[in-house]
Amino acid sequence: METPIEVILFNYEIEEWICISLGLKWHSKPSAELKQKLKYEKSDLPSYVDKLDFKKLVNKSKSFIKFIEALNK
Repeated sequence: METPIEVILFNYEIEEWICISLGLKWHSKPSAELKQKLKYEKSDLPSYVDKLDFKKLVNKSKSFIKFIEALNK
């Protein structure tokens, strides 16, 4: 059985979406801001899914909009 697989590559940090959703501004990298403010570790990423604010992301994140467009292709 063959299953089609598509890969989406990001050229940004997915933590950007968390920062936007939580109203955090970052100076160098979104992950660094989360680490400083919330003691975030990459392994914590799944626990932040429920904190995403999709309305904010659609209005404020070009990368999120591009992601949704890629999923809809």
